[in-house]
Amino acid sequence: MEKSKLKENIAKIAGTTVITLSDIILYTIYLTLSTSGTSGGKGIYKTFSKADKLFEEINTRTIIDTLSKLKQRRNYILLKEEKNSKYFEITKLGRERLNEIIPHYKVERLWDGSIYLISYDIPEKKRKVRNLLRFSLKKIGAGLLQSSLWLSPYNPTGVVKELAKHLEIEEFVIVSKIDNDSSLIKEKMAVLIERVYKLKDVNKQYDYFLNQINKITSLLKLSFLYNSVLSKDPQLPFRLEPTWFLANKAYSVYRKRLTEILNK
Repeated sequence: MEKSKLKENIAKIAGTTVITLSDIILYTIYLTLSTSGTSGGKGIYKTFSKADKLFEEINTRTIIDTLSKLKQRRNYILLKEEKNSKYFEITKLGRERLNEIIPHYKVERLWDGSIYLISYDIPEKKRKVRNLLRFSLKKIGAGLLQSSLWLSPYNPTGVVKELAKHLEIEEFVIVSKIDNDSSLIKEKMAVLIERVYKLKDVNKQYDYFLNQINKITSLLKLSFLYNSVLSKDPQLPFRLEPTWFLANKAYSVYRKRLTEILNK
């Protein structure tokens, strides 16, 4: 398959041009490990055949070369042998790469029961630094409450202070803990959380996913559709999620469907 065509097919599956064939194969190994518990012998090759027709269009040599690159050049995987059976294992570097490109559903979410506000008043001449701070706040899961005021249920104090020190804006950034009676909050906390994190919009996407799930027979297409929604989910502490929020149901059904596709 021509490289341009390969990139086009990968983009159709993953919904992005950032993902490479190496990433796809690494992720396929991960799916096998997390779903069936095996990543070698029939396991990995069965997964490739189930993953998507994409692999049917790639010659065996290309897949072997990509696996070799993942193992030798990038140290993302190890090939191990036990009782005459060979299998793959994802290394620490491999898992770090997966964390960069794939969101993961958090089944455990420790919460101290508090809500935190991050506020800043950074001079216009430091606009680039201010934009970098905003980007970083989004990355750690903070939600924009209003201009220069962000909210987070997870204690961001250490991360924000370290970042502010690195950017040399410590004097302009404040992290404070609030409660339901705070004069800063004019709405009920549940309503505020729902609005700030646009939970209704995310829930509509989970609902769409659940309506599509049984129509999808490609392991990768299923997974990337799910991940496209999960990437928008703030994964709040479970006690803060509304009872109507479909995230947990979507995760359970998604895991079940992965197993069904692998076992066909």
